[in-house]
Amino acid sequence: MENSDWVSKKIDKYVIVNKILGKGAFGTVYRGFFEEDQNRLVAVKLIAVKSISESEQMLKLIKREISILQKLDNKNIVKLYDVARTPNNLYMFLEYCMDGDLKDYLKTKKNNTLSEPEATMFFKHIVEGFKDLHQNNIIHRDIKPANIMLHQGRAKISDFGFSRTVENENQAALMTRLGSPLYMAPQILEGQLFSSKCDVWSVGILFYEMLYGRSPWTGTSQVNLLQNIKNKPLVFPSEPVRSEKVKFLIKNMIQLSENDRYGWPQVFQNEVVVGDRNKLEASLKLSEKQQDQLQKSITLNDAYIQTNLVANYLKNIDENIAEEQQNTQQQKETSGNVVNENQSNEGQFDNQKAEQLIKNQIDAEKIHKNIMKVNEYILYERNISFFYNYVIQKIIRAFNANILQTQGNLYFRVLFAICKCQNANLEKVYNLLKSKQNTFNETLWKYYQQSKEYIKSLKLLEQDLYHSKKFFTELLKKTKEVIEHSIKKEPNNEHLINYMEILNEKIVQDNTFKSSYQQTINEFFNYLKPLISNTNQKDIVVIARYIIICMNPYNEFTNADYDFNKFYEELETIEIQALKEQVKQKIN
Repeated sequence: MENSDWVSKKIDKYVIVNKILGKGAFGTVYRGFFEEDQNRLVAVKLIAVKSISESEQMLKLIKREISILQKLDNKNIVKLYDVARTPNNLYMFLEYCMDGDLKDYLKTKKNNTLSEPEATMFFKHIVEGFKDLHQNNIIHRDIKPANIMLHQGRAKISDFGFSRTVENENQAALMTRLGSPLYMAPQILEGQLFSSKCDVWSVGILFYEMLYGRSPWTGTSQVNLLQNIKNKPLVFPSEPVRSEKVKFLIKNMIQLSENDRYGWPQVFQNEVVVGDRNKLEASLKLSEKQQDQLQKSITLNDAYIQTNLVANYLKNIDENIAEEQQNTQQQKETSGNVVNENQSNEGQFDNQKAEQLIKNQIDAEKIHKNIMKVNEYILYERNISFFYNYVIQKIIRAFNANILQTQGNLYFRVLFAICKCQNANLEKVYNLLKSKQNTFNETLWKYYQQSKEYIKSLKLLEQDLYHSKKFFTELLKKTKEVIEHSIKKEPNNEHLINYMEILNEKIVQDNTFKSSYQQTINEFFNYLKPLISNTNQKDIVVIARYIIICMNPYNEFTNADYDFNKFYEELETIEIQALKEQVKQKIN
């Protein structure tokens, strides 16, 4: 099997094909699939029996890896489906992660960095996986980007080749120096006693790397690396700007002394991990106390935006229940097998058939890539719609804080105009999803409408529309009330009378609406314009920048793969003077 001239091989109910996916701690990982269902892919770690038999330590580690994986069933840990042994090889049949690993994903990003929201999302996934490891007293010992797999929007911990179970994971112990030096805790580098806090260190280093594109310390050797960790203080670069709460957490995760370093329970309860949930719960409690229906709706809309502002492929959109049930069933069918001396059924698989199957799978991958491009466009349009919603909340907060002091009817007119535009855009995307024909290739569109991505995006849009329309309805009532009151004071105000034509429940972008929308946006921007030069309130300048985008968002959001997370992050963290220059350039 070590020869490179083989095409495929059948092991029990699996077929392995000669396509290398990567290399693990002890073996090469190949692509495979279930013989009875070629669409059910698996990753197969192949380890030569000869290499095991020559190393008692290696055999011990492999058995330990299998034993540990069989204990675990967590959506943030790569699943072990099956184990088989033949005279020449040992095979581990693992969950196939279609999006590769974090190491390669970081390479696709500018400066190898993720936005803080995306980095935090992956960090949370990893932490969720460690909750299971912590509960089972398992220390991984080799956390690094290459050992974090990505699959359908979720980060998964993999490669437990160096992991071990201890009686008490918080009890310091002297263990073999294994793992990747750059991510190793200093206690391991020095050959000292260490505990599960070595993994806390590694995950902290990984989080830092996702945020800044590099490790906090490097070295020409393990000795030099250790010297740098001990002698050079931890530095957080000024760019890109990161939140204080994230820096505080990382600082406590990579303390030199284990006594000073956070343990897993402290990480699990940290604001970065549970903050969104706490904020959401606080918003829901606040809305329950509010009597005014518009204020209640504003609070709930803001809470929804906090967790749903940006949707993209590498973010889980409420996982498909049927898919989860299928995965659970697969786990039940295949788990529980152990390595023993009984030889597995090794047979030949028709190479011609295998080559055809591989071709079919490659064709299916090409189709899937095109499906993902369609889905990327759908989510791009959806994210533009939610940009409008974000602007609304930004204006509301500034108005409530007396940062904006425009007259009441302009305030409500601009809110309603943007809100109606947002809902019209959302409906446009939703109707596109429901249509049988569109501008895409007809065959590709049919494939897309049969895909899991389509189901997830449709579900997301339905959820978006439900929340957005509730807010729209309450805002309509209040805006109508305010405008009618203003007309009573100014019965000849033609502009207000014309505005009444769009104050209805019709979610359309006809010429009447477009004209009124542009007029209202321009009026609001003209109110902001003289404030920009002299203000020290950054929110005014940010809102001005957002309002310029509202005039035509496609001038700003130019491509379907636009990184909305980085867009929000950069605008919220940019210095006020630099932002003023941006706005001036956009005006001119």
